[in-house]
Amino acid sequence: MRVLVQGNKKFNSYEQVLRAMGTALHSANQNGDKEFLVFSAGPGNITDRIKEFLNISEDTLRSHGVKHKIVRVPPKWVYDNFMDVDYMIYFAIPKEPHPEVIKFCDRKDIDNFVYRQYQ
Repeated sequence: MRVLVQGNKKFNSYEQVLRAMGTALHSANQNGDKEFLVFSAGPGNITDRIKEFLNISEDTLRSHGVKHKIVRVPPKWVYDNFMDVDYMIYFAIPKEPHPEVIKFCDRKDIDNFVYRQYQ
């Protein structure tokens, strides 16, 4: 599974990152995927949390035969490479409107999920 991750630079809820990544991994497992490739469009705080999650989960993923990798990409990357994405996660702060990338994914029929930080 190829997952694009992006978010707001003010987002800081690690619990929501765990929830989002757990849901993505569950979906990948149901599809029988043996590769979990994360394209991180930042910002840095989001990328750091995703790296932390993958480092903690490394042994579990390996025991299930799942290879994982994180690749940093620029925020505009999705518009040119949307065919490379199966799943989109956006981490938002409360009351933040849906960003253009989510609307784009909707138009291209890419599964996308917005996880909001609790107030």
